[in-house]
Amino acid sequence: SLTPSSFLFFFVFCFARHMSQVTEDQKEQWTEICSSSISEQAETFLRAFIEEQGSNIPELFDLAGTFESFVSDGSTSSLARDASHRFLESLGTPMSAGAMSDLLKSIDLDSDGRLSYIEYLLYKHNKSIAELFEGLEKPRGTPELLALLEEERKAAMEDAARAAKRAELQQTVETGGVVKANKAKAELALMDEEDAANREAKNGRRARLEIAKKRAEKANVDPVDKAKEEANAAKAQAKAAEEA
Repeated sequence: SLTPSSFLFFFVFCFARHMSQVTEDQKEQWTEICSSSISEQAETFLRAFIEEQGSNIPELFDLAGTFESFVSDGSTSSLARDASHRFLESLGTPMSAGAMSDLLKSIDLDSDGRLSYIEYLLYKHNKSIAELFEGLEKPRGTPELLALLEEERKAAMEDAARAAKRAELQQTVETGGVVKANKAKAELALMDEEDAANREAKNGRRARLEIAKKRAEKANVDPVDKAKEEANAAKAQAKAAEEA
């Protein structure tokens, strides 16, 4: 079994391996990305891997909201170690404290002792920092798909603000005086009505997203593959005509 010192060596090695794949400028960019808001980190990840993750845009922003709900120290970009542990457990990753600590060290790519959302996404989708920058440097996705990505990001930020407002109103209901509590209840009831409309809007965005994803897939078909497909279709059509 590995000793504590060998564990430390292993994680230092992993950090060095990840960072050796990127340039000095990219290391600075990485720090900026990890310091950006959680929803911005989601957008950065999606922009890099839009072709394969396009249909997951709503889910990744929803998960960003879950991630943000575990922030307990005022950060706007990452989770402390104990909050990271609770976040991973909430996703159905029960394990011992030692095993969880080892997992967090492997996800914490820059070894700063905190878990940023983009670090979690890279871990979850088995991507490297180098692949992230490669994706960001190459224009990807159609304008339609990227516009929907931006729309979803804004909606996620609005959802987070509404969740904070709802928590504040609920606190007033539970601890405020009669007048304030009744006013808070009325506001919560109004928010419930608005949430129903928001759900319809979200469903509409997701439907448009699926259409945009299919269009993007067609637009990104390799010319050689497309030519082969058309040639095979022509052969099949000619053969069918001969047999008719």
